[in-house]
Amino acid sequence: MDFLLYEVSAQRGDAHNALAGWRLANDLEALGHLDVDYRANFWSVSRPAVCLLPGTSLCAAIVGSRTHYFLEHLGNVIDDSQDLFPFEIENATGPRSLFLKAPESSHLEDAAKRLDAAYLIDPAASIASILPSIGSALRPAAAPHPDAELERLDPESIEWKPVHQPAEPGLYRWEHQRLSSHRLLDANLGWQMADDLGYLYFAALNQAERAVLSWKAATTNFDAPDRLVVTKRVPLPSLASRAAVASSALLPHVTETSRVYRNVRREIADHIARQLGQDLDPPA
Repeated sequence: MDFLLYEVSAQRGDAHNALAGWRLANDLEALGHLDVDYRANFWSVSRPAVCLLPGTSLCAAIVGSRTHYFLEHLGNVIDDSQDLFPFEIENATGPRSLFLKAPESSHLEDAAKRLDAAYLIDPAASIASILPSIGSALRPAAAPHPDAELERLDPESIEWKPVHQPAEPGLYRWEHQRLSSHRLLDANLGWQMADDLGYLYFAALNQAERAVLSWKAATTNFDAPDRLVVTKRVPLPSLASRAAVASSALLPHVTETSRVYRNVRREIADHIARQLGQDLDPPA
């Protein structure tokens, strides 16, 4: 994945030409390396940025374009400084995350200037603030073709099950020319769609009053930070995922039942949940 990031950092355009499908782009987008317009089927490489992360004792993540030239320049900036301490953390499915630690925030801001990179403070809050609400993300759509072989999302198991007719509200999908289409049947039996599949999942789960988000406070011995926990098979909308990942600059830890986003403060988790029509449990 590091090699993939090097390659796309020098390109831009149609994602299907440069990336092996959208799944590879999802991790790069969540980590802040790509900006993806799903409606226009277009991506671009993000400008390099040094992102100060709250609650990390003056640690900053380095995101965005990661060309060989940029990494060489970064190494020179670190070598010339007595106040920057680099480290990296591997991600299971994406490129490694790069960090700088410093005794003063001014050292990180100066490093950003020398790198010709943006200097961002608390990017998770900024991203979360522009997350659309679920109501604004949905729009009317045509019904599936009568001959379409439909499947409906089971809100309890989060599994797709074949159905003969769309007899009840919920999220439906079918395939046409090897591409999956998704539509939400609302309570008034009207069909709706969204550019981001995550919103359709949450709309269907909200119909069934199915909670799939929770928040856990940092442990008293600091073995684990604040965490946003998402049921494993439920995709977050792309901006929600990016906000959650931006809290730590790490992809979520995946368990058998969930995805765990680390260092997500309660106010960020509350805002994400509210925009998606979900309620979090009261703070522990």
